[in-house]
Amino acid sequence: MLEDSVYNNAQNASAKAAKQAAQNALGQKIVTPILQATQFYNAEDYHQDYYKGTKRVLTRFGAVKQSDAYKRYRKGCGRDARVKQLWGKDAPFVSH
Repeated sequence: MLEDSVYNNAQNASAKAAKQAAQNALGQKIVTPILQATQFYNAEDYHQDYYKGTKRVLTRFGAVKQSDAYKRYRKGCGRDARVKQLWGKDAPFVSH
């Protein structure tokens, strides 16, 4: 299932409730739309669990392990810092 898409009325109601709970917790409006799901295609096998990979890949940092490339991407894009800023100690999937 797409993360921000729904297939039926039950999923739509659940998504709206989760969005409202997040808005309440953050104290601000979330503008991400909840959309009707469309056709989904799984990524190729080599994309699965990329963050765990041990193969060396070429990046702007040179040749590094996939897991290290993913860590640099996470830090470089600023996502984790923003999630920590918004959610504080309750930030999901972010090391504290």
